[in-house]
This record gives sequence, structure tokens and C-alpha cells, in this order.
Amino acid sequence: MPVVLLVDDDELTSKAMSRLLQRVGYTAVCMSSGKEALHVLKDLRFDLVILDWMMPEMDGLQVLRRLRDDPTTRDLRVMMYSAAADADMEQEATRLGAVDCVLKSGGFPALYERVEFCLDACA
Repeated sequence: MPVVLLVDDDELTSKAMSRLLQRVGYTAVCMSSGKEALHVLKDLRFDLVILDWMMPEMDGLQVLRRLRDDPTTRDLRVMMYSAAADADMEQEATRLGAVDCVLKSGGFPALYERVEFCLDACA
């Protein structure tokens, strides 16, 4: 069973996504900040990390940069998840090695499709 780390400062979004991912067979773990996620990722391994782009203190791109700078997390599969379409963010995320960028407005079916794609394509 794939294990997905969801990093989003919006607790309602995280809980809803977690429940939906669990219903389709994933184990989902939620973190509310980039700092919290970086701390957990030092000790635990995940099949995919879904990072919200816009978070206080440390945004998703900052977290992704830190993951790529650390040899233990450099190859971790990361998907950016954002409420706002931003070509510059998507370009930077791709440059940093994010496997996908998904808009929250696409709803759960779009997210699920992209999660499946990322896990299959990167397996």
C-alpha cells in the first residue's frame, strides 16, 4: 500500500484529502507545515509527497528546494498542489524535479488521477 505525505496548512483540506486517499487504498499522513514535513522526512520514507505551494513560514517550493539539497530526500517523488495557477511556480517546481503540479480546483478526481500517474510513472 503506497504511503503519501500531504503537506498543507489548511486542516480541512488535508483531512478531506487524507480520507479520500485512504478510501482508494493509500496510507495518508498529514503535516500542516513545511518545517514539520522536513523533520518527519528525516526519519520516515514516503512513496509520494504532495506539497501545497502557498503556506506560511515556508512555502512548498522552499520545502522542495530543501528536499533536493538533502542527499537522503533528493530522489523523493514530490507533487505540487496549489489553489492558484502560476506558470513561474510550475516552471520552478519542474526545474527542481517535482513530478507534477496539480490545481486544487480540479477536485479529488484530478488529484487521484495525478497521484496514480506519479506513483506508476515513477515506480
